[in-house]
Amino acid sequence: MNSVVSSDTEDRPPAPDSLQGGRLNRSLLLLIQLQRLILGENEKLKGRIDCLRSYIPSEHLIRFDGLLANGRRAVAIVTPADVCGGCRFRLSQRTSWIVRRVRDQIHTCRYCGCFLYVRPEDYE
Repeated sequence: MNSVVSSDTEDRPPAPDSLQGGRLNRSLLLLIQLQRLILGENEKLKGRIDCLRSYIPSEHLIRFDGLLANGRRAVAIVTPADVCGGCRFRLSQRTSWIVRRVRDQIHTCRYCGCFLYVRPEDYE
């Protein structure tokens, strides 16, 4: 898994302990947490939001911000029935298989564009 923190970002604070390790892609974990904070709309959390954004690659942030700006969910869960939690369209068997097994990469829904993830208890 590629690290999202490069040598030019040594001045940033460390990632939250709750996001260290794990099998999901680190950027995806950060995007999930960022979406939760933004949708909460709490001004006190602005510093936390800025901290999370500093760890996420710009190409992911551009997509994330665009989805939220259009009023859509940017990060969505794949249900056990292989349905995207963002648009409620059923994913292809291939897409579902890949999202469930290749957890160290970022996957998106071909219908709505949101980032996809699977809860650990739903892994096959």
